[in-house]
Amino acid sequence: MGNDLVELGIVIVGVIVSIVAILAIISFVLMVAWNIIMPYLFGLPTIDFVQALALFVVAKTLLTGINYSGSKK
Repeated sequence: MGNDLVELGIVIVGVIVSIVAILAIISFVLMVAWNIIMPYLFGLPTIDFVQALALFVVAKTLLTGINYSGSKK
């Protein structure tokens, strides 16, 4: 019984670390792409990592919505 809880804990920590790593990678790529393209094309300012993360979250929410049921429609 105790071993099962340890294994479940390891899986949960692994999932959380994976999600954070994926968000970090996506935010970094978005930041680099923005900082290369947008100032050159439109004269917009560059953004930092936190702004890129916020931009990703807002764009994801606006484009796909928030689904609380857990099912894809």
